[in-house]
Amino acid sequence: MIIVRIVPGAGMGNQMFMYAAGLAAASRLNTELLLDNADFQYSDRDDRDYQLSFFPEITERSASFIDIWRMSPGTAVMNAISRRQIKKYHIFRRLVRKSIKIMHLAPIHNKYFTQIAQDGPFPYPYKSSPRLFMENNAHKNRFAEIPDNTYLRGHWESEDYFADYADLVRMKFTFAQECFDPKLTAEVRTCEAVAVHVRRGDKAEDNSFYGSNERYLRLAMEKISGLTFRPRFFVFSDDIEWCRETLPKIHDTDYTFIEGRTPPQDMALMTQCRHVIVGPSTFSWWGAWLNDNPNKIIIAPDINLWYKQLTPSVIEDRKYLLPREWIKIR
Repeated sequence: MIIVRIVPGAGMGNQMFMYAAGLAAASRLNTELLLDNADFQYSDRDDRDYQLSFFPEITERSASFIDIWRMSPGTAVMNAISRRQIKKYHIFRRLVRKSIKIMHLAPIHNKYFTQIAQDGPFPYPYKSSPRLFMENNAHKNRFAEIPDNTYLRGHWESEDYFADYADLVRMKFTFAQECFDPKLTAEVRTCEAVAVHVRRGDKAEDNSFYGSNERYLRLAMEKISGLTFRPRFFVFSDDIEWCRETLPKIHDTDYTFIEGRTPPQDMALMTQCRHVIVGPSTFSWWGAWLNDNPNKIIIAPDINLWYKQLTPSVIEDRKYLLPREWIKIR
């Protein structure tokens, strides 16, 4: 059995990375996959719902407290005390976290445990938790060695984790038919449709991440205009008004602004376009990766346009985020 944590507060793209990594691990071991997704009902993020239910082929059951306890007791306890009903008991939470830290039963996010994860024997950095594997730079290349009965905790933002099971991942991420609008789907299939994902929202003022900027969008649209004949740009964004005002100024072309739809509906339509301009977002990463046009052109911002604090550890952790064949713009 493999249990993968679907982190509460993660967006649709990150949820898909987590699931894909767990699916690959379970498939390699020919064992059952369970999803630790119960915390979504306690999340304070109204804009980050559980999105994997939009894929009818994802039928794995949710992991229970007992399922998680059998693999990592500390993780089961930490998950439980992080829920909203218990959050108000701050002293109790601190005592439990301190106890777990002393017993090394579960991951505690501080320098001490980070050092254990980096220096400890792979793949188990915790003395009393032999079935817990956290995503870690030092162990990235040994993901395929994890044994059965392992709890996976991380974001797993690279196709390298599931490349050997790419066809299975694509099958699992088959959208429900109601995600497709017949009129829009027919429209993108009858022209040189280019999906343009503009990610702004909370990233526009974030201290750690970049949102989409005018320079990148101009260069990306100029690049793809030189590689295609009469492209038509279909714009997807969490700030569509900014797009309406800004995009015509930086590149004079034919735009169709997509709005009033759910994230799964947007991603489903992106997969039907012929080409994709990716934003600094795992959401459009998947829209591009799931696009099955054999002649697709994918343009993406280089990693330095994703993260403001581009430390050596961030570079090491994210250098495999973008597939090698995509065109990167710095």
